[in-house]
Amino acid sequence: MCLYHDNDNFRKRRYFHKEEAVIDQWLRRLKYHCQFYSVNEFYTQTAKLGGGKFSEVFEAKHKITGVTYALKKIDKTKLNAREKEFLRDEIQIVS
Repeated sequence: MCLYHDNDNFRKRRYFHKEEAVIDQWLRRLKYHCQFYSVNEFYTQTAKLGGGKFSEVFEAKHKITGVTYALKKIDKTKLNAREKEFLRDEIQIVS
């Protein structure tokens, strides 16, 4: 199996496993987590905390639990290739 995205300069990667059931389970979970949804379905933005060249940070409260988080909105259309790479690194660090 090879995973890559043509438009975003992702590197082509190959993943292997000897059990087909494990691969199927992994693909089902990957497809589930790759669904797009509106952040507003789950969070209410309460205040703007800051911003920068291509992002804004808001205080957001989870609608069910009431827990407050920082929510960073990023306008990816304003990013060049190098900035996209920095964004990928940032996502890996905070994940």
